[in-house]
Amino acid sequence: DDDKSPLTPEELTTIITDYLSSINHPIHTITTTLASSAIIKNICKKQSINFHETAVGFKYFAPFFEKAKKSKQFCIGVESSGGFSISNHTFEKCGFLPIVLLICILETKKTSLKSLKKNILKKYGIYHFVESQYLFNKKNKKNIQNWLKTTSIKTVSTYFSNKVISINKTDGLKITCDNGWVLCRLSGTEPVARIYSETRCIKQSNELLKRYIKENSIPN
Repeated sequence: DDDKSPLTPEELTTIITDYLSSINHPIHTITTTLASSAIIKNICKKQSINFHETAVGFKYFAPFFEKAKKSKQFCIGVESSGGFSISNHTFEKCGFLPIVLLICILETKKTSLKSLKKNILKKYGIYHFVESQYLFNKKNKKNIQNWLKTTSIKTVSTYFSNKVISINKTDGLKITCDNGWVLCRLSGTEPVARIYSETRCIKQSNELLKRYIKENSIPN
């Protein structure tokens, strides 16, 4: 933005969604991945837009795009790595489209990117996303995969000081607490577990991430 602060893909999508809502452009669905910011879920809730989380990978958005296109509805797909598209465009990620939309919004509203960002953070919340990785012995991969598939809320609740609300095993293991969420996914090519966390406070995000690893949540 104008202060050289980075804009996340989810914040950019929130700016686009907020603008389309303000001009009464109907948005039927926004789909994102388990590893994406909760600001997307929050704007969907406040704007009465259908919200879906998928496994990590842009290809998982295609069925939502296809369904929306067939029914002449409008769907947006975004992932935290930057993938973005809409149902009446390509079903693959497009780097040009969100920037073109952003430029149109800036020109139409005669405002700055800093102002747009400040507005959506005020309306939909500030979220702090962090990520790390955990190296493990290749021999233990099956044990880790089994743990991710079979662990329960009761088990993971012992690792966190905050209340565990739910767990999601669609892609790895996502644990949602009353202050945020943390996700563990295994790399498909390396003996690496990727850990993502997000809360409304950077200190709490880092704490969730550290606890997931330090408290032996992941088998060695």
